[in-house]
Amino acid sequence: MSLLPERLRELRGKLNYTQQRVADDLSISRKLLSNYECGTREPDIDMLQTLATYYFVSVDYLIGASTIENPYQQIPEFMSKLLNDYNYLSNESVEDLEKYVTLLKIRDNAEQQKK
Repeated sequence: MSLLPERLRELRGKLNYTQQRVADDLSISRKLLSNYECGTREPDIDMLQTLATYYFVSVDYLIGASTIENPYQQIPEFMSKLLNDYNYLSNESVEDLEKYVTLLKIRDNAEQQKK
């Protein structure tokens, strides 16, 4: 059984939002949202992503595949930014970054050995 209906109700409850407010924010009918929350209807992929974005959780969390609401909240802001920036690096820059990380690990290891 899907956890989606339960998770949708829980997330809406945390915000103290009515079904009508969420429905209005998402430009859907309150009845459709109610059907999602009752489990009588399942959202399509696009709506799942819209719901995940709205509640700032992962789709995996919504469907019950994960217990972590937002995995990006689990990592420092710097790492989240780095992961995002990584997507825009050239192949050459990615190779340089990997070499630099290796160099930093060697340096940290050497400092640990001195202690």
